[in-house]
Amino acid sequence: MERPRGTPRTRGHRHAGGVLSRPTRPLYLPAGNVTLRKVLEQLAMRLKALRKEREWTQTDLAKKARVSPGYIARLETYRHDPKLSTLVKLARAFDVPLTDLLS
Repeated sequence: MERPRGTPRTRGHRHAGGVLSRPTRPLYLPAGNVTLRKVLEQLAMRLKALRKEREWTQTDLAKKARVSPGYIARLETYRHDPKLSTLVKLARAFDVPLTDLLS
């Protein structure tokens, strides 16, 4: 069956400016009702604290984790939701277990 012209090829959420537009839903973890925003805020504070402990600039961390300095800035201001592979790069750069970034 052929799809009509002008219909999207994929199903699900449409992209808006390169970001999936989804309603924010709370995550249900053993600790209770946690939103993605809270998790990103916690991650941002932890990244910044680890970076400051080592007296690194955002550029220093970016080089060690092999990401851009702008990406680090967006993470530290909780404007970006990192992929697991990026979290692994950051944990390796800091030489800490991955769970330390999320605690």
